[in-house]
Amino acid sequence: MRIMKSTVGVCFLFFLLLEAIRCEGCWKEERDALLGLHSRFVNPYYTSDGPDCCQWGGVKCNSSTGRVAQLYISLPEYRTLNYSDFVVFKDLKCILIS
Repeated sequence: MRIMKSTVGVCFLFFLLLEAIRCEGCWKEERDALLGLHSRFVNPYYTSDGPDCCQWGGVKCNSSTGRVAQLYISLPEYRTLNYSDFVVFKDLKCILIS
């Protein structure tokens, strides 16, 4: 019985730590990458309102992982996309360009 209580306690602490890491909604490295990309485009393609980038306009996240899954980008004709700018987005499936 003592081992079972210990195991439950460890699992609880693990999930509590996981939630604390994701307390702002989206992953910090993805939020930082979005803010860095913002300066490369003429028109903002998302609104950076608040710390949770999953709540920003133009950004959709995977509901189970909290990672960016879809982006809306306004890209001028003379600009190109560089794959290395998007490597940080592990769940990115779609980039919609206007």
